[in-house]
Amino acid sequence: TITANMDEFVNPMPPPLKDGAGFMDTMRHQMAVAKHQAELMQKKKLQAAEQQRKQQQAASTAAAVAKAKATTGVDSAEAASAMNSLFNDMDDGNVPMVKLGDASIAAPFTCKSKKMTAICDIVRLGRCTLVTTLQMYKILALNCLVSAYTIAVLFTDGVKFGQTQMIVSGLVIAVCFLFLSRSKPLEKLAPQRPINRVFHPYTLTSIFAQFGVHLYSLASTLALVQAEDPDAMAAQRGEDEEDFRPTLLNSILFLMTTMMSVTTFAVNYQGHPFMTSLKENRPMALCLAGLALLVVVCSLEVDQELNETFELVPFPSDEMRNSFFQLLVIDVVGAYAAEHISKLLLGRLP
Repeated sequence: TITANMDEFVNPMPPPLKDGAGFMDTMRHQMAVAKHQAELMQKKKLQAAEQQRKQQQAASTAAAVAKAKATTGVDSAEAASAMNSLFNDMDDGNVPMVKLGDASIAAPFTCKSKKMTAICDIVRLGRCTLVTTLQMYKILALNCLVSAYTIAVLFTDGVKFGQTQMIVSGLVIAVCFLFLSRSKPLEKLAPQRPINRVFHPYTLTSIFAQFGVHLYSLASTLALVQAEDPDAMAAQRGEDEEDFRPTLLNSILFLMTTMMSVTTFAVNYQGHPFMTSLKENRPMALCLAGLALLVVVCSLEVDQELNETFELVPFPSDEMRNSFFQLLVIDVVGAYAAEHISKLLLGRLP
């Protein structure tokens, strides 16, 4: 289209000068002739470039048609027509018009079915993604609040965790996040709607209520150790800059914070009616069950060698061990109650 319109911009060849023309007329004539020759040369260059572009376009069209036919089975004539239409739109110098179906190419959920049930499928996938995102926000918020209290408050008491402890708990929690993001929607579309924003009264109430339960458990655990061995607590406060060494306070708080992480995942997993339940998400359920079982076994001191492997100090008395196990149960039950009461009162949408 550019070369076709070049004739409009090429000035015609000026007529020959008459005899006796003046100096200025001669100069104007020579400038006009030079301008005409330059425009002709520019036209030839544009024509050559246009011809080369058309050859490249034809080659790319043929390659795209062959690829489309090989991958999708689309007829070559239809593919060629679509490609030529796209190139024609670009040749006009305008922005290509958006056609029906173009938005589906960039959509997060696309269904190739021609039936109306595709609408339900897209809604199911969207709801599952929304619920998964919101529950991940809740879990991250609770983990950050517990970590902030552990770092800001408990660190002043000399609390530190061992390398083996952090590696095991960190790996299992990372795997749980992986399986949490791989949740699948249910086959049947639920009649109720999910919570659609983070700052919903139910979400905020549930987060702060669960954190209140966790805060009570941590404070009670700290008071339990303080009552059992206050001298060791006072000595450990002056060891902030030293390396980790197994102590009763470090051991008991590691078990408590690990169980809190398990509880946070298990309690805040939404499940039905928008996504598969925790029982159906077997990889995540097995990871949480294995980590919870490890905490219970170490808390009850079933295998002393296992406790030594995780750098845990034995409880000084059976009474303290039973009291700590009761705190674990209180934390799990309290977090579960806080979540479900918040959902019952504030989490129902019409």
